[in-house]
Amino acid sequence: MSATAKDDYPEWSVDDLVVEGPSVYLVASESGVSPQAVAKRPGFRAIAAVRQGHVYLVDSDLVSRPGPRVVLGLEALARAMHPGTLP
Repeated sequence: MSATAKDDYPEWSVDDLVVEGPSVYLVASESGVSPQAVAKRPGFRAIAAVRQGHVYLVDSDLVSRPGPRVVLGLEALARAMHPGTLP
């Protein structure tokens, strides 16, 4: 999600992400890519979230379909991004 997104399914180049400077980078589980693999992509270490280790795997099943499970997905993200703050 970004304030500069121009449509519902935007695509950004590495250069765009470096300029945008996201504080968090989410990896969809359905992509089959790990946060560690993201950090190894050419140029990705220049992205603030990657450089700071704020790359998180999100369960696509929990956050991509409207319904009660979205809450579970949000809780999982909160736990990953803020360890020890939720029961």
